Order: sequence, then C-alpha cells, then structure tokens
Amino acid sequence: MSRLFPIVSLLFFLASSAQGRQGAAWSTDGEIVALTVPYGAPKALMTGIWTMRPDGSDSKRIGMFLGEPGTLEFLPGSQELVYMERGLSYVGFGSTLTGGSLRRLPLVKNRIWRIDLSGFEIIPWIMPGSINPLEVAVSGEGDRLAVVDESGLWVVDRAGGARIILQDQVSGPVRWG
Repeated sequence: MSRLFPIVSLLFFLASSAQGRQGAAWSTDGEIVALTVPYGAPKALMTGIWTMRPDGSDSKRIGMFLGEPGTLEFLPGSQELVYMERGLSYVGFGSTLTGGSLRRLPLVKNRIWRIDLSGFEIIPWIMPGSINPLEVAVSGEGDRLAVVDESGLWVVDRAGGARIILQDQVSGPVRWG
C-alpha cells in the first residue's frame, strides 16, 4: 500500500499540471475517481484515462486518446464515462506575425466517446458532421450532451440528433443545469 502512494501522487500531479479542462471526475456514488493524464512535452500528444478508488487502490488505465486532455465526466448512475478527445492541431502559418492570438487549425476533429469502466467498450457519441465540439456537459439523465462549437451551443442526443440552442459565440466551461 505504501508503494502505491507515490504512483497515485504522480498521477494526480500530472493531471493537475496538464493544459485544458481536465482532471478528476467522481462517480455518482463516490466510489471511483477517473482522471486524465497527458503524455508528451511540451504539448501533450496523447492522453491516458485512469480510474481508481479514492484511497488510490485498484488503479488502471482504461484508454489512450489523441491530443491534450479534454472534458471527462461520468454518465449519471452508470459505470460509463463521457470523454471529449481533443484532436491534434497546429498553429496556422502567419498567425504569429499579426500579433493576435494564435490560430489553431485542427488536423483531426475533436471527438466524444462513451467509455465503459472496464475499458473494453469505447463507443463514439455520434455527432452531426458540422459540429466540432469544443466543450461538453452531460445532462442529468445522461442521455444528452450540451455541446459548444464554433457556431454556438447545441443539444445532442445519443442517436446523433442535434438542435442548436444558441447561435452565437459561447465561451467558458459548460454545465448542465
């Protein structure tokens, strides 16, 4: 047990020092903690998702995904996670010459996954082709997502049905209320 503490501490340190909105997600019963761990420097090229009990026991990696850590949430009342994979991107040519903010161009679109805690079942959450998710939040029932993209705020169900709620610039973290 004493050998497990440095490993758990390292995982929490790596998760807290990564870029992006990530970190720990707690199951609704409080029995399992899931966290994202970035791999690569100076910018994460891969992200691992780990689960463990709050005391650090039963730690296991349940998946590896492209890019920097993305949003991680438990589906309410289930043994599944929702993870938004941030696709790889690059800085657009000339964007640093203008003095403004860097323009990032995606190599791969962001994707949303449903992940069983065993790690054996990783299922894509179907997104209409026009939506490139930037932020997500899971509904209280776990059957819909609030998704922010470049065009606004969407509600997307598990079958991929989507409707736009707000067609405007949306910024900041999204939470389902």
